[in-house]
Amino acid sequence: MKKLELSVTKENGCDVIRYELLGNEEYDERIADKVNQLANVIPFQFDNKDGKRIITTYVRETYTLEMLFSKQLQKREVLCLLGELISVFDMGTQGIPVSYVVKDYNYIYVNEESMKVKCILVPVKQDAIALSEIPEFFRNVISRMSFDEIDMDNYVAKLLTIINTKDFSTLKLKTYIDDELAKMGADIQVEGNTAVVKGPKELTGATVSAPDLRAGAALVMAGLAAEGYTIVEQIEYIERGYEDFEKKLKGLGASITITTQGDDRAVKKFKMKTA
Repeated sequence: MKKLELSVTKENGCDVIRYELLGNEEYDERIADKVNQLANVIPFQFDNKDGKRIITTYVRETYTLEMLFSKQLQKREVLCLLGELISVFDMGTQGIPVSYVVKDYNYIYVNEESMKVKCILVPVKQDAIALSEIPEFFRNVISRMSFDEIDMDNYVAKLLTIINTKDFSTLKLKTYIDDELAKMGADIQVEGNTAVVKGPKELTGATVSAPDLRAGAALVMAGLAAEGYTIVEQIEYIERGYEDFEKKLKGLGASITITTQGDDRAVKKFKMKTA
């Protein structure tokens, strides 16, 4: 795909982004009405006067994907951002060619809190985007990201595995992202030294990993409160930091046991015993 030559000026606090069509380029007039129905596209206007055909977009958003790459992201932020980017590429199902999306990171805008994404379009008729360009885009985005937590459950590698498969599809990537977000259950936002937790009506058991001493203990407590079974892996922090942790919790009536990681038989035995 050719690189678009965009001009950017400041007017009334907005970035005004313009693209002037070349002589042989054809504006796709079908797109303007469809854009107004999409939450992730910033509307544009098309003018044809004095022999110049110009597509103009007024952008009030200021925080770009390029800027976001300098921020250390938590797992939830990574997943939400990728999910939003998938919705941009899925606009092809609504009759808008993906080739019209400006994929330059400086022109993809992100809400720093919600990770909601807005993009701009240059609806100039051109060849369809090559299928290989979509996984390549996601691969490059992940390679530019900074992660602020140890990837204990290996989710980044799992994301890349899905992206690198020969039969890649945004649906498969979205399914994995949705499943991971659902597993996480509670909505946790860190503000300075304070964690604001918006919990679901009830937690659901899942396999998680203890990243450190206190977080590991908190995961055990959450697992005891959750519906179903929770497996907390890599508990060496907890064992070193809390003496007889399992024994003390059992003394309070907790259904808990320590097994060798990967010992499915012991896990099954425990589930049968506590059913």
